[in-house]
Amino acid sequence: MKNFLFSVLFISLPVFLAGQTISPKITFSKDVFPDNASWSIFVVDALTGEVISDKDGTVNLIPASVMKLIPTAAALNLLGGDYRFTTSLAFTGRLNRKKGELDGNIIIIGGGDPMLGSPNYSDIYGDVAGKWVNAIKEAGIKKIKGNIVADASIYDYQPVPGAWEWDDAGNYYGAGIHGLNFMNNSFNIYLHTGNDGTTPSIDSTDAVGRYLKINNYLVTKGTTDLGCAYSAPYEKEITLGGIVPANSQMILNASLPDPPLATAIMLKERLASMGISVSGTATTRRTTISNDTVMEMLSTTISPTLKEMITTTNQESINLFAGQLCKHLGLVYRNNPSFEAGMEVITAFLDTNKISTEKVCLNDPSGLSRNNLVSAIFMTNLLRFIYNSPSKDIFISSMPVAGSSGTLKNYFGDELLKGRIIAKTGSMTGVRALSGYATATSGRVMAFTIIVNGYTSPGKEITASIEEIVKAIVINY
Repeated sequence: MKNFLFSVLFISLPVFLAGQTISPKITFSKDVFPDNASWSIFVVDALTGEVISDKDGTVNLIPASVMKLIPTAAALNLLGGDYRFTTSLAFTGRLNRKKGELDGNIIIIGGGDPMLGSPNYSDIYGDVAGKWVNAIKEAGIKKIKGNIVADASIYDYQPVPGAWEWDDAGNYYGAGIHGLNFMNNSFNIYLHTGNDGTTPSIDSTDAVGRYLKINNYLVTKGTTDLGCAYSAPYEKEITLGGIVPANSQMILNASLPDPPLATAIMLKERLASMGISVSGTATTRRTTISNDTVMEMLSTTISPTLKEMITTTNQESINLFAGQLCKHLGLVYRNNPSFEAGMEVITAFLDTNKISTEKVCLNDPSGLSRNNLVSAIFMTNLLRFIYNSPSKDIFISSMPVAGSSGTLKNYFGDELLKGRIIAKTGSMTGVRALSGYATATSGRVMAFTIIVNGYTSPGKEITASIEEIVKAIVINY
């Protein structure tokens, strides 16, 4: 580990924040910043705004998942922590209750809920499809002379931001955002592998993925796991490629190209297994609102609160949830359920609260896009706004705690730092970032952001450098 040099001093050249002349108290020697990478660091007293440290704080860099702090903060403030999403099950047409025959369709009406059937909330939702089947049975329906329709028309037709990279979109973390989401819009592919150079065998998949054709081009080699799934929205096949460990049992988690269709197919299969026949097909309604004039509700599924969702988003860094918040803000405030409209709402929220977006590029709410460009000052301004707002306690409690929870569980092993650092991590190839709050040994709370881009050293070395910088500031403020 490097010997981190810092000095507590006032520098002669001022920098400017919100129209005020400020002088950072803690600066670092050049030896602190390895690998000729680009660093943007800004640290302030969360309460007073006093600048503690500034290293190229105005430089825009790729933030990765630190970006999720922006849509979660906007949604919490604009929609409120108690906001919930609703998914409904209904039927259209005529039901002959004596014969138990429905001359019409079963419709799953998506309300945009990204948590529906999610493994993160299995204790709350339970067996969603099973509950739907029971609701249909309780209505006396024994035969359906129509279709199973997944209505995802609450959102637009574009589930994936255009700036996402091709090798991200097919994997679980690149799942698209739809008006009807299910099981995090992903599914497991269960494999067993043989000796080096052989093709793994696919044993099975989760039920929602059984309708897909899987092209398997995986190759086994040593202990390396670089297997990927490739797919485009609405396709009915996916392709597996890359290297996976030899002689092992493994699970590859891929995104569903068409979650609404997968949900409709799964429900049709579950109905058949319970002796309820469906003469029609499993299909979807994507962009056209239903013209059905008569619709009878069978059941309603209410989501956990937005507060709970935001906690999962920031703790587990789920791209799907961050993207859904963006689209839903566009729906509620612009009557336009698109990424573009959602980002307009988020930008307006930031500018209204004097977190200027003039010199940053907010492209994708999840942080998966490399077109996002923000500075450490920008992110720290957001954190300070939150710290001094009514949403402070809810928002801070949603973030990972060093050495304890979420993506920070295995960070900041130093006993001095455990529990003192509450922050959102961000990482992708060549990018490491950390943005949140730190309680100094003096008891004062700092809002800070550290973003690193363009390094060629191992990521763990950059992470160690970030930890040492935070430790130095915690000790000396």
